[in-house]
Amino acid sequence: QRRDVSDLLRVPGTKWCGKGYSADKYTRLGGFSRTDKCCRRHDLSCPFWIGAFETKYGLFNWRVNTIMHCSCDER
Repeated sequence: QRRDVSDLLRVPGTKWCGKGYSADKYTRLGGFSRTDKCCRRHDLSCPFWIGAFETKYGLFNWRVNTIMHCSCDER
């Protein structure tokens, strides 16, 4: 199986934790399912986020990763 670069930036044993996600459907989880569920909820339920090198809400994200609103990261 061919690996993508984003696979290297994902927590081993997960499909939702790290750069992007590799799950082909919402219910698909990796070996660390509790961790995966937490990451999935964090990534999909946060209403306020700014992608890498994007401008939103009058702010520019200079980082190579998405930033989320503080209330989403407090969990």
